[in-house]
Amino acid sequence: MGIEKEIEQGQREGRLHHALTRFRAFTGRHPVLRLVHKVLVSFLGGVIVLAGVVMLVTPGPGWLAIFLGLGILATEYPIVHRFNQWAKSKVVGVWHRFSAWRAERSVRRARAQEQRSRDRIAKKQSRELLEAQFRRSHNCAPHRPLTSPRLVMPRSAGRTRRIGRMPRV
Repeated sequence: MGIEKEIEQGQREGRLHHALTRFRAFTGRHPVLRLVHKVLVSFLGGVIVLAGVVMLVTPGPGWLAIFLGLGILATEYPIVHRFNQWAKSKVVGVWHRFSAWRAERSVRRARAQEQRSRDRIAKKQSRELLEAQFRRSHNCAPHRPLTSPRLVMPRSAGRTRRIGRMPRV
């Protein structure tokens, strides 16, 4: 589920949301209740925002309280509602950039791991090739394979002679 769907679900669904909508409709029909409702919402939202500001420097969920208080104030004040909508769009944008960055990072890591394994295999193959070339060109007693039946000794004229037994070193 995307973050936008979660936000919309939190804004539209639930029994509390429906109850608050009915209560607001009820207070809207009575001018005195409307004024009392607006004063209570303003006071409660303001207190929660101030408590959040205090919790920024003391232990507690400061930002959560600030945003909760702004959400309460947004039910009565359009400018706070617009600020909440702007902040929500910024948070969603940051979330999308973060998700894209994580996906790119996982792809980069997978490619780097594949490249490291290819380099490891190439290095091993290169080492094995050099060892094989060395064994073919350097056939003295310490480097000769154990399966070699005879020793080949180079001569100065470029000719070689075969020795039937292994010399002592």
